Amino acid sequence: RDNPQYRKRVLRALLPKNRKLTFLDNREVTLLERIDALEASTEKRRLAEVDLYRFRAGLIENCALPHLKKLHPEDVNGTTTSYRPALVTKLRRMSGLGLESSTVDFSSFERLEELNIANNRLTSITAIGLQSLVQLRVLDVHSNKITNTLDEVAELIDGLPELECVALRKNPFSERPSYAQCRFKLIGLIKGLRRVECQLRVIDTEIQIRERVDAWQKAGGDHQATEKLRYKAIMFQRLPKGTHKGELKQLDLSAAGFPTIDVTKFGNLRVLLLRRNELTSLRKQGIDDLEHLQVLDARDNKLTDVREVASLVLKLTELQTVGMSGNPWAIKDASAYRHELLQLLPLLHEQECSFKMIDERAITADEVIAAWKDNKPSKHEAKNMRFRVLLLTKIMKGCEPETIAELDLSSSSLDSVDLSSLKSVRRLSLANNSLKSLKDSNLHRLDLRALDVSHNKLSSMAELALLLKAMQSLEILLLHRNPCYQTDDAKTRVKWLAAHGAYFTPITQPLKVLCGAVIEVYELCEAADGDKRFTKANIEEIRLKLVLKRRDRRGAKRAAFDVDADGGKVVTQLDMSGCKFQSLVALYRLPQQLVMLDCRDNEITSIDADVFSRLTLLEHLDLRNNMFGSLKALLHTLRDCCPALVTLNIEHATKHKKETAGNSNYHIKVCRVLRQLHEVDGMRNPFGAQALTFKPGGGGGDGGDAAGGGGGGAGGKGGHRPGATKHHATRLAATRRGRTMKIRDDPRGGARDAPPP
Repeated sequence: RDNPQYRKRVLRALLPKNRKLTFLDNREVTLLERIDALEASTEKRRLAEVDLYRFRAGLIENCALPHLKKLHPEDVNGTTTSYRPALVTKLRRMSGLGLESSTVDFSSFERLEELNIANNRLTSITAIGLQSLVQLRVLDVHSNKITNTLDEVAELIDGLPELECVALRKNPFSERPSYAQCRFKLIGLIKGLRRVECQLRVIDTEIQIRERVDAWQKAGGDHQATEKLRYKAIMFQRLPKGTHKGELKQLDLSAAGFPTIDVTKFGNLRVLLLRRNELTSLRKQGIDDLEHLQVLDARDNKLTDVREVASLVLKLTELQTVGMSGNPWAIKDASAYRHELLQLLPLLHEQECSFKMIDERAITADEVIAAWKDNKPSKHEAKNMRFRVLLLTKIMKGCEPETIAELDLSSSSLDSVDLSSLKSVRRLSLANNSLKSLKDSNLHRLDLRALDVSHNKLSSMAELALLLKAMQSLEILLLHRNPCYQTDDAKTRVKWLAAHGAYFTPITQPLKVLCGAVIEVYELCEAADGDKRFTKANIEEIRLKLVLKRRDRRGAKRAAFDVDADGGKVVTQLDMSGCKFQSLVALYRLPQQLVMLDCRDNEITSIDADVFSRLTLLEHLDLRNNMFGSLKALLHTLRDCCPALVTLNIEHATKHKKETAGNSNYHIKVCRVLRQLHEVDGMRNPFGAQALTFKPGGGGGDGGDAAGGGGGGAGGKGGHRPGATKHHATRLAATRRGRTMKIRDDPRGGARDAPPP
């Protein structure tokens, strides 16, 4: 079945006698297979009928709806009603059918727009009814046997006013003496191509304006008329249809071969592209009247006077970019013409200017300064010259320096700055420059929120701190990689905070981020430790105030507040972790409504009973990683002072870390003392009322005493049951292995382990 000869023999036998045969072996019978079967079964004297069948069947295949396609020869050769020729607009599948000119006639398809009859056996393009197809836009007749003359083909094309694309290659008439010569000659013979509004754009390949002009001249056209055609044809092709010249904002006349242009009627242009033309001058072209022009590309022309470009830049105040490379002045020295042009533009360093770019490369401050120095400025003019030029190149036209809120002057080789005009700047970067001092920079006059002076040559920390003391809103400072702040280590950070903090208190210190890291509470307190204004007690109070005021390194608030009965704020949750507290005496000032207290990662040595006796509502306490002297004393204080405590974290809380290490039995000690706890370091209390119905020394039933002694309750036996202590130890060990064992009542009294699920 996969043998094509087998399929061909079967179809030749079946198709002539079977009108409705459509599929063979699950494959649709194609039109070419039908033609082959008909040709094999027809006598030679009647082969003309086969040629007619090719054409008519091809039309049905292209035009008829699927349910109306009847391709049997008896149906095709009769009068067909499966389609209406006057309504057909596209015939795209007429190629490769072996059509002959004698049997083809398209004259009845008056609305046809696209026709593909390539790869057939047509010998004449003028005898198949194409003259009637006045709406035809696309015609493909390549790879046929057309022998018409070029004049006949040109006359046919001229008679199709809407024709845009025609394919003629690989025909006898287009190959003598060569295809390129025939195509060029045909372009010269087509009279429609001499009209500006001609729709024809493609003869096998796109027709260039230069080809139209040169071919017409070769055919005897007048030089003046051909040049006029060049200009008008380019304008016709490149101007959007329906757009008035005065409304056009972009005009591309690149590669048009113009020696001169006239753009006076395009007064609203923003972009003018004139690359690869024959322009020798920019004067008297109407360019200087384009007051809104922003981009001018004059590359690859024949311009010789750079002063013409300079005069345009000075006159057109909105001009931002000019393309100049590829002209005679640029070919000699690719960099000299930039320097020469900038020398003619003093406005670049004297006032605000829109001009920012030459040849797709931004004008740098170094180029402006180098050109300006050739004019031999005075020392007064040279001071802060680079800074002023950078401002002019970075600030957009129409934007006043007084209104700028954010400015980046990093990596600009600045050695001095004058910031007096930047009154509204809130974020300023001067990183990676050569600044040795900011004393004369007027930095203190700014109200900054963020300042980056990293990677400079600042040598005095005290001088910088004095300048920044007036900035009450400065929150972010980057100072690293300066002689006064080489590395961002703990010692250097505290040293800077001490220098800057001399003009503030730790509470009023505005800085929140130093060199990319959040300033911690303990850093501010260490900086204040050497300040004579504060005592040890003051510093602990300040430490607590900072905790209430500042956020942690993750940006989260350390304190949570609630509203009391009088409408005032009271602290209910407090995070004091990692602040290097040595005592908790300062908590005495807080209200009694504290519910959660996090004191981990500090240096606390003891708990003041007077302080904690006030925290009667405290439920959650974290004391991990501290320096308490005795676990026993700590637990007794908590038992006496915190009756509501339900969660306690105490791992590594003592000076002797082994005493509260994870592999020790400190959990049992804690739970025996603090019976009200639910959890200790994530482990449930095996002795508490929440965990068991039985307590050592007490009853085990529902009526048993949760605190331990006393008689048994209902269904329980009084007194201590042997094995109870062993039971608690077993359950604690199971819990530590990560396996929770439920406790159920023993019908004999007491409690016992439930079997695992």
